[in-house]
Amino acid sequence: MRACQSFYQSKIISNDKDLSGIILYGTEINKNTSDFNHIYILYKSAQSSAERIIQLEALSNEDTFET
Repeated sequence: MRACQSFYQSKIISNDKDLSGIILYGTEINKNTSDFNHIYILYKSAQSSAERIIQLEALSNEDTFET
């Protein structure tokens, strides 16, 4: 999650119009519009924002990843 956080921070600085999202593969829980197995969409494509960076920071500070 820290790598994703750094990526989003760089996007705000370099090109804040780019769209980015986070998709997790190989997960036990499915969360996607097509209900594909083992695919979890954490964040849909959107412009980078301070709010998303703060959310990622909170996730990286947790001991486990559960939603």
